[in-house]
Amino acid sequence: GAAGNPTETDADAGERLMLSGRYPEAVTAFRRALVADPDSAPLRARLARALAEDEDLDGAVRAYERTVALVPADADSRTRLAIILTRLDRFEEALANLEIAVELVPDHAWAYDVLGKLHFREGRYNDAAAAYRRATEADADYGEAWFDLGQTLLRQTDLEGAESAFGKAVAADSSDARFHDALGFVHYKRRDYQAAAGRLVRAVQLNPLYARAHFNLGNAYLRLGRRDEGSAELETFRLLDDQERRIRSLKNTILKTPERAELYHDMAVIFGQRGEFEKARRRYIQAVTRDPNFAPSYHNLGNIQL
Repeated sequence: GAAGNPTETDADAGERLMLSGRYPEAVTAFRRALVADPDSAPLRARLARALAEDEDLDGAVRAYERTVALVPADADSRTRLAIILTRLDRFEEALANLEIAVELVPDHAWAYDVLGKLHFREGRYNDAAAAYRRATEADADYGEAWFDLGQTLLRQTDLEGAESAFGKAVAADSSDARFHDALGFVHYKRRDYQAAAGRLVRAVQLNPLYARAHFNLGNAYLRLGRRDEGSAELETFRLLDDQERRIRSLKNTILKTPERAELYHDMAVIFGQRGEFEKARRRYIQAVTRDPNFAPSYHNLGNIQL
């Protein structure tokens, strides 16, 4: 076994290591399990998930491709593969896998939602809206798909359609700040600033780190003549937006040079500043597994775990 437990299989060790954010060790455990059972599609899929979490996207693509070669009808793995291919800007391959997924499982709501995101990213808004509608037909309580449909209708300046879609997203999951923010933004666009502010306050209560909601709330307050509150919200937006930009930039750099320990460390520091300590802990672990001598991450990891 991977942790001195003689009864623990390598596959079980991999799952345990995944849960604690120790992705490189999970990859090793799943690879060991595959030595004994190389044609196991479920094991390949678990390896692919571990590689993706560890930012080895090329490795994850290879593992998912092997998975779907073993089980061509595995629509879930094709959808996960498409998400990673999209991150790598390999859009045509992503599209091909999604089209196979929805052909295999015609009511595969998640695959339709991912297909919609791909069309949206490429500026094909009619195709995106059609895919999101198929997702909501397959699952009427799919908040993410209603939200994505609303965003697409906003791009097409259909405020009424967007409001309806965002309302259904909130009805499906009232705990998601993005859905309240989106509905508040539609109220704002309709110049109903009081209704907008009420909805946007809910969004920032649900997720105080959601930069966009602070921006929209700040503007709603300014329209209502509540200048001090508006300025404070916009200042919070600037701080959070700067953090989010730096995190995105580090993620993009990690895609190109995933072996550099300091990138994970720098991201962990930002997560720590935001109070997202579990995310910080996982990134510090990634830093020290990239470079076991990287002292700053050991120091900060120790402080988080105290």
